[in-house]
Amino acid sequence: MDDLHPIVLAAGKKRTLPNWAEASEERRHHLQRVGRLMWKWSGVLGLPRRERVRWRAAGVLHDALKGSPPNRLGSQLLAALKQHALAATLPEMGSNILNQWPGSLLHGPACAARLHDEGVTDRDLLMAVAFHTTGHAGLERIGQALYAADFLEPGRVTKRRTRAALRQQMPTRWLPTMRTVAAAKIDTLLKRSLPLDPITVDFWNSLAASTEKGAATPRGR
Repeated sequence: MDDLHPIVLAAGKKRTLPNWAEASEERRHHLQRVGRLMWKWSGVLGLPRRERVRWRAAGVLHDALKGSPPNRLGSQLLAALKQHALAATLPEMGSNILNQWPGSLLHGPACAARLHDEGVTDRDLLMAVAFHTTGHAGLERIGQALYAADFLEPGRVTKRRTRAALRQQMPTRWLPTMRTVAAAKIDTLLKRSLPLDPITVDFWNSLAASTEKGAATPRGR
């Protein structure tokens, strides 16, 4: 566990945010709830303690820059995308994100970029943080779990019973739960006549094409 970056270790063990975090008190409570779900699910999966710390860290960190103004996030992300080191670690974070995503979604990629700038090189964790809102076909197990936990955490005020039932299904019924969560999020966008990002479409297609056997133990950590 000593090989984990100090920011990841602090978030995963002590549930503390870095000093550059910009999140309201309400948002910080949300982060703690997501972190608890990630800790619980990783325990049910029987992951070693080091991996459980990583999972909880992803939950605690994913919205660390949610309170930052979108124009500032855009500027920070633009600067980060010009760095070859970030492009080498996360080629998925191309300029199309900055050009096509609304400001309300930039906090994930911007936080991943900031973590990378601070020295975090854990690709699976960075992917999880960057795409926790949209999903991504390249998400490993930690990323899919964060996508679901962000949506299902008990502080969400709408459809409480549905969310509670889905929480109980995770992580033992991984694929059907992931499909239901993704479908619900996509349905919200469609009802608002909002466009679907190709990244989200690819994520859905990857879930639809998955088999129960393959999804019961998702790829990676």
